[in-house]
Amino acid sequence: MAITKETPRTIHLGGPAVQIEKDATAVAVAPGLLMEIDSAGDYQAHSSSTGKAQPCFAVEDTAANVSYSTSYTASARLQMRIGAPGSTFWAWLASGQNVAIGEHLASNGSGMLTDSDTNPVVFAIEAKDASAGSTADHASGHRRIRVEVL
Repeated sequence: MAITKETPRTIHLGGPAVQIEKDATAVAVAPGLLMEIDSAGDYQAHSSSTGKAQPCFAVEDTAANVSYSTSYTASARLQMRIGAPGSTFWAWLASGQNVAIGEHLASNGSGMLTDSDTNPVVFAIEAKDASAGSTADHASGHRRIRVEVL
């Protein structure tokens, strides 16, 4: 009997995490993006390619009962979770990536994840192909991927 893997429909899949709510910068934020704090104390998508990052991901707005696929509007109050080692998330893999289970992933500079051993934040717990010609979860070719915090 085969087990069917269903779409999670939530960003934080499991494990210990601290939930925080903070204001976002003046751009929309999609749940599943890797986040960082800026010099004004607001949160934005992680902006440094393979730069150091904490495992902080934007999650769906549960207070407003909004779907994981609905982005926060610019300057909205964001819900995020900072994952402890072993916590799992359903994050965004940048287009053009093709990763295997166990590969280290770091920021690509826009909150998406990319295959990199430089400052990895998480590792892939499923294989995912976001290269040209693969089925995308987003119009710009990005795919969602299950990851575990290092």
